[in-house]
Amino acid sequence: MKFQYKKAGIKPKSVFIEKIEREEPRVFIPHKYQEKVLKSEKRFILAVAGVQGGKTICGAIWLLREALNNPNSNHLIIAPTYKMMMQSTLPKFIDYYGKSRFSVSKSEFSIIGGKGKIFVRSAEEPEKLEAMTIKSAWVDEGGMMKDEVWSILNARISIERGRILVTTTPKSFNWIYRELYRRWLKKDNDYEVVQWRSIDNPYFSKEEFERARETFSEGEFMKRYCGEFKKAEGLVYSFNRERHTLAIEHFPKEYEEIYGGLDLGYSNPTVFIIVGIANGVFYIPQSYYKTKGLMREHAERIKNIVKEYSEREVIIYADPTAKQEIEELRRYGLNIYPSRLKDINIGIDRIKKLLEEERLKINEKRCEELIFEFENYHYGLKEIGEYKETPEKMFDHGLDALRYVVGSLNTDVLKGRKWWPGEEEVEEILEKKEENDIVKVAERIIHRYIAKRRRLPDRRTGYTQKVKINGQ
Repeated sequence: MKFQYKKAGIKPKSVFIEKIEREEPRVFIPHKYQEKVLKSEKRFILAVAGVQGGKTICGAIWLLREALNNPNSNHLIIAPTYKMMMQSTLPKFIDYYGKSRFSVSKSEFSIIGGKGKIFVRSAEEPEKLEAMTIKSAWVDEGGMMKDEVWSILNARISIERGRILVTTTPKSFNWIYRELYRRWLKKDNDYEVVQWRSIDNPYFSKEEFERARETFSEGEFMKRYCGEFKKAEGLVYSFNRERHTLAIEHFPKEYEEIYGGLDLGYSNPTVFIIVGIANGVFYIPQSYYKTKGLMREHAERIKNIVKEYSEREVIIYADPTAKQEIEELRRYGLNIYPSRLKDINIGIDRIKKLLEEERLKINEKRCEELIFEFENYHYGLKEIGEYKETPEKMFDHGLDALRYVVGSLNTDVLKGRKWWPGEEEVEEILEKKEENDIVKVAERIIHRYIAKRRRLPDRRTGYTQKVKINGQ
């Protein structure tokens, strides 16, 4: 197989030659931006380009070269989902390496002339990337992956001081921007960024490029077709990391009230968040995201998280439509109720108010998925400059869990005031029952009581002694 560099008016120059048995030999002639990626000697390379700019084929060639140059080491190809791997990433690699060395059952290629493997994985369950040592990794469409993937990959290449290439179209100011792009801007010698437009690919139509310019908003066009980082348009929340995240050491040691929010899923993740309230501020010290899994497993993990933050029973609010799942989780010992507020937009407005008043603080290390959702949750686009009334159904699992909590709390609590009905307040509520929905009021009182009560100890801490009173 020949890999060639092509320059204007000059005969193509070979990058390197390796014998790979194929029915038809393939020749790759990179454009100038692909050439720059392939020539880079940096450990961490970001190829950020417009759609159809040729970044995926560039990634396939880069990883193949790394594997053939290091045949006794292991290497990794990773895509955001299994579906994307099968549709785009893997076929591009097979185009140049062939499929005869691919084991479907093991999801890996053998390497010519060595004992190493090329692992093929999706980023849907990042924890499954932990048990491997690799020399190089190609991360395709990294902008769609969680922050956790980057942390794991850095650990996996550390022993062999390996290399990572990320190919992507920019999605938002997420970990791609923070961990790669900003380090490159700061002149970190381990990092290089190669950026190009869709039209910089000689095979991309100029007419199509101009059509896209007229069709999409400026921000969307610059991201999708020019490979530039732009803030997502139509964002639901004005979230700012500096204002709304904290290191765990700055969180309170104790909370006045603690609640849980739960959004149930299977292929989509099941998400649990813990919400502690202190001095009118809502703190989220930890979140739990898990795809698939049994209800019993989720219940045990949630109970363990709750124990970290509270000695008393904590009310958990969940999707009000998931009645069957709520009943099952109750049997596993969770104190769980359907959220009292079904209107999505009212819940969103309450979260917006907390952000506006800087009364929502999120743990920057243990809630990375939730932060990612805040930065990407957006309204659907009707036409240029006009958005739908409800957000798109994506990047919302943790945000739904938070909405179930804030939608169920008394407005006084949301405004930062303590509320607990004493005897006089209860009498007043009952006297005005014609003006109030007495069922909802009673439910509110009961919920607040359960949240405040303390469980009896599992065993006695002292001893019991019989006594006689008046000779009895």
